[in-house]
Amino acid sequence: MAKIRSTSTEEKAKKKEHIKACALTLYQKSGELCSVDKIVKKSGVAKGTFYLYFKTKEEVFLDILSDMYAVYLEDVFKGIDLNKVTLESLADSLVKPLVGNSDFLRLASIGPGILEKNVSEEKIIEFKLMLMQAMQKMGEVFLQLSPRLKPEKVSEMIVVSFSLIIGIFQQSDISGELKKLSEKPEIKDLFIDFEKITSRSLVALWKGWII
Repeated sequence: MAKIRSTSTEEKAKKKEHIKACALTLYQKSGELCSVDKIVKKSGVAKGTFYLYFKTKEEVFLDILSDMYAVYLEDVFKGIDLNKVTLESLADSLVKPLVGNSDFLRLASIGPGILEKNVSEEKIIEFKLMLMQAMQKMGEVFLQLSPRLKPEKVSEMIVVSFSLIIGIFQQSDISGELKKLSEKPEIKDLFIDFEKITSRSLVALWKGWII
C-alpha cells in the first residue's frame, strides 16, 4: 500500500482522523488495543508520520475515547428536558445512548487503568477537563432535582454513577458461546439486561444519596 502524505492543516486533520478510524476498526475486530505497527500498516502511513500525531497507541485510543464521550454526552443532554426531568427520566437519558454502544463502554472501562498510563500529562489533563465540564453540566441537573445537595456530593454522585454503569456493562457484556449459555433456564438468572438493570440501579443509588 502506498504511503499517504499530507501537507495542509486540513489534510493533516484528515490524516489524524484516518489513523484513528483505522485503529478503531482494528480494535473492533480483535477486542484489543493493537500495536503501532498494525495501526501503521492498516492506515498506510509511515511510522514516523504516525508519531507526528500520536506518541503511543494509548494516546490514539484515548483520543478515540474522548470523541466517543463527546458524542455520548451530546445524546445525553439532548434527551434531558429540564422542565420535566425526574430521576427515572434522567437515568433513561444516561443509559439509552449506551445500549448497543459496546465499543465506547469497553474503552471507557479501561480508561484509567490502561489508556491513561502511557500518555502525556497534557493529554490526560485535556481529557479530564472535558469530563469535568460534562460533570458540571450534569451537576446542574441534579441540583435542580434536589437543591439541598452540596456541589461536592453531586460530583461524587456522578463519578460513582458512571462507575456503576461500567460495572454493570462488564457483567452483561457477553457474546458467542457464553450468550448461548445465558439462555439455559438453570443459569439464566446470572445474566442481566444492561438497560433495565442499569436504569433501575441508578435511580436506587440516587435516591439513597438524595434522601
